[in-house]
Amino acid sequence: MSKSEELTFRRAKVDDIKDVLSMIQELADFEKMSGGPQLTEEDLKRDAGLTGGQEYCEVYVLIDNFTKVATSSSRTSMCAQSTESVVPESESFWRSPPEQ
Repeated sequence: MSKSEELTFRRAKVDDIKDVLSMIQELADFEKMSGGPQLTEEDLKRDAGLTGGQEYCEVYVLIDNFTKVATSSSRTSMCAQSTESVVPESESFWRSPPEQ
């Protein structure tokens, strides 16, 4: 975890997953994805390694300590079959307004 007076940057915890999934849904709505994300809280917890299994993605949250606005970042790496393969990666960012 990295923390300054203004911001806190840390790995997501189980309690953050509901908000992260909400941010993903907001992005899908904005992008007008016809089927929306096919992801549940349990899927995201599992893939982030928060249920004790293999971690498939890293999920981070950045919190503005004054406004309590959270930004979520996800970095996904897929396992390559050999050392000669390029590991495909993707990064995504979402922003959530503070709760009203």
